[in-house]
Amino acid sequence: MKQYETTDVYVHHWFYRLTAFFILGSLAVGINVPYNDPEMIATFKDGKPGAAASPYVVAINRLKISGLPHIVNAMILASTFSASNPYIYCASRSLYGLALEGKAPRILTKCTKQGVPVYCIGIVLALALLSFLQLGENSAVVLQWFVNLVTASQLINFNVIYFTFLRFYKACQVQGLDRNMLMELEKSDC
Repeated sequence: MKQYETTDVYVHHWFYRLTAFFILGSLAVGINVPYNDPEMIATFKDGKPGAAASPYVVAINRLKISGLPHIVNAMILASTFSASNPYIYCASRSLYGLALEGKAPRILTKCTKQGVPVYCIGIVLALALLSFLQLGENSAVVLQWFVNLVTASQLINFNVIYFTFLRFYKACQVQGLDRNMLMELEKSDC
């Protein structure tokens, strides 16, 4: 499969997955769990961590479906892993680029035969272990700082991508270029 074909498939799958899981799931939970649900109120009042605070699990418990809360938690975990893959890729390649420019330690330029920067990926995954700070009560503030930092970074990242696309689109219009021509050029290069 060519790169443009896989990208097209990925974008369509991403949209449907986002729509089905989050929007329809939120609608289903909103229908089944009222705002004054005693289980949700007790969970937040007691500060229970993990799946106990999940409105999806509360909705399934209200429907008395045994075993399904565990399946939903596994699906949420799989979705989290799926969403984290691009971030691990981008972060490790950014760190690798910094190492190539001499702005990070030289050892980070070490790659496997397939071109994977193993030390960069290791550092990025080690930083992900900071999420375990949530387990301690005193470190929740520090974890919230990291969450806020990552969220702000992703918003900035999205806005830069959006701005770049708009400027590229405008440049194509000004120069009279048809963007479909770019796809044809890519197909002929493959």
